[in-house]
Amino acid sequence: LSSLGWQGAGDERMFVFGNAARDLQGNKHPVRFTPRVAELARSTEAQGTLDRWKQLAALYEGDEYAPAQALILISMGAPLHALTGEAGGVVNLWTTKSGYGKTAILRTALSVWSGVHTPGMSETLMMGKTTDVGSEIKLTQANSLPVGMDEITKRIEGVDRKAKESMRDFIYHSTQGQGKTRSKSSADGLRPT
Repeated sequence: LSSLGWQGAGDERMFVFGNAARDLQGNKHPVRFTPRVAELARSTEAQGTLDRWKQLAALYEGDEYAPAQALILISMGAPLHALTGEAGGVVNLWTTKSGYGKTAILRTALSVWSGVHTPGMSETLMMGKTTDVGSEIKLTQANSLPVGMDEITKRIEGVDRKAKESMRDFIYHSTQGQGKTRSKSSADGLRPT
C-alpha cells in the first residue's frame, strides 16, 4: 500500500493503521507497504501507555486551554472526516502569546495517531520549511490520518512572496484533496498532473 487510513469502498472498505488493516467487522489483515509508507506506518504503532497519554492530555484541562482541547479532539476524529465525502481540512492554531505551547499542543494532538514524542518517530509532524512536494507526499501517505505543520510564521508573515503563495497553495490543495501532483500507483513518488 502507498498510504494509511481508509482504503477501498463499500463492504471492502478497510482502515489501515500501524502494521495492519481492519475491515468493517474489526478483523485484522496483514498489509505490505511501500518503503516510505512503511516508515510512517511504524510511527503509528502503539507506543507508551494510555495512562501516560491521559496524564499528558490532562495538562490541557481548564477553559484557558480550549484551543488545545479542540485540536486534540479534531485529531481524534480526523479519520471520520473521510467518511463525510469532503476532501480535506485545515485547522490553524495561532496566538500572539509567546510561550503558549503551540508545538507541545500540536505534538500532543498528533500523538493520538503517531509517536511524535519519540525521537525519529515524528512522521506526521512537518516543519514550515518542508518543501511543497514533501508536504504533498506526507499528506498523500497519511491519507485520512492527521498531519501537522509547525513553525509556519516565516512562511506566512515574511516578505518572501513565493513562500506566502506556497502556504496559500498548500492550504487550498489540502482542502481540495489534491495538489499539483498525483501519486504514482506503484511507487512512493509523485508525478506531475
